[in-house]
Amino acid sequence: KPPNALPNSIAALFVKGSSWKANGITFKELTENEKKQVQAFLKKTGKSLWGKKEFVLYDLPTCHPQLDILPESNPRRKKQVCCVCGNESSNCSEVSQPSYLLFASNTATKSFNSDGKMPDVICWECEFLSKFALHTAGYKKAGTNDILIIQAYSPSLPTLIDLQTEVGADSPLRRHGDEIYYCNIGLESDSLVRHAAKPFELLWAFLYDKFFILTKEQVKDETSDAVKSWLGDEDFDEFFRKIAFAPVMFFLLYAEIGSKTFITKDLTIYQDICYFFRLLKYMKENDIDPGVFFSSIWDSEDKNPALVREEICRKILMKQSILHVLEPFCFRKIMNGQPMAFSNVLNFLENYELLIEKEGAGMNKEQVETAVNLGKQIALSVLPEDRKDKNKLDAAVKKIKGDLFVLRKSRTSTDFLNQINNIMFRYGIPVSGKLLDGILEEVKFEDFRAYCVMGALQVINAANSSLNNNSKEDQQ
Repeated sequence: KPPNALPNSIAALFVKGSSWKANGITFKELTENEKKQVQAFLKKTGKSLWGKKEFVLYDLPTCHPQLDILPESNPRRKKQVCCVCGNESSNCSEVSQPSYLLFASNTATKSFNSDGKMPDVICWECEFLSKFALHTAGYKKAGTNDILIIQAYSPSLPTLIDLQTEVGADSPLRRHGDEIYYCNIGLESDSLVRHAAKPFELLWAFLYDKFFILTKEQVKDETSDAVKSWLGDEDFDEFFRKIAFAPVMFFLLYAEIGSKTFITKDLTIYQDICYFFRLLKYMKENDIDPGVFFSSIWDSEDKNPALVREEICRKILMKQSILHVLEPFCFRKIMNGQPMAFSNVLNFLENYELLIEKEGAGMNKEQVETAVNLGKQIALSVLPEDRKDKNKLDAAVKKIKGDLFVLRKSRTSTDFLNQINNIMFRYGIPVSGKLLDGILEEVKFEDFRAYCVMGALQVINAANSSLNNNSKEDQQ
């Protein structure tokens, strides 16, 4: 079989098509029997021949820019300041790809200068090192034409080398091989990265995959079938020390692949790496799986299923509240009859909100529990005791859906309290002592309302899951 006819498509975005050199034979030069074999292969794999002349390649195409290594200093040439390292050198040249990933060409670098001057120059050393930057990045294709690129960086050279070992080119997160063109991360079946389609989704998933490797990579003992962890707290702490005592940041590039280059949609720089790893470790220690949480905040029936998860991931990475994004998402999903790992989601929400709230600014643990328990009490009072009867359960869910809809529409604490009293009177629910004590005067009623709805949703989700399980058993 002929080799894959395409060059590395990521690298091809940074150099001109004419710069690629190929070793092969054109399709026209093949014998009739060889042509039939090639056509059958192309039809089976969906690949295409390389270049306008339709080459069948003997090996992968290459592109070797002309670089002047260790040039002699020319005293007659004016020294210039390198725009990357800041050193003066008489051997500088204009910026070219891939020295700056955001510049599509030499012409584009000039167009970014509003004064119409010549673009910055780069010394031979930085230009040489920049050629390797492409190979230290992680990238994956998202959709038809979008590409996500993630690059770890530190101004400290020893830390940068450690980063490449931990999360870069030399890490288990990266896959190497000739068959990898649009993706070199997230190829494992249990990786969250493979499900990411937006920048903050990718960052969350990428860091979680690293955390998973540090804490949950498992191997079988040679002497028994027991599964044991080969990485413990000491390994995690060693990695944590590496990233805690020097600046570490991740660059996320979200781009659309064009005809000859790419168009940048979003560029994100994230630096609070230690916070996120501490958050993941805290959740694990409290029996909350952040990976299950990530998978749960996805609605396949939504027209843009990645938007909500992207917003939630962004808010968590930025230490912002997710309550009023997560509550309407869960309400819509559960009321549409889509069961989810809701207990894990609710536990994550409660713990996360308590962690990020400044002292005295938000609800405390007792207040949250009061709101959640009130919601559970309302749902339990409406749902039938016999939850195997689908008709009765559907009727009860429809009834409580209307009550919760009106409850969520309340715009003031007075309206909310009146609606709570109506629901309690309608279903014979005893009045909560906390409400009588005036808890709504101590907290934001919007937060209390959201937690109350989340508590009701937990009961409804459990009932839906039980009904689905019973239906599966009946079918079997």
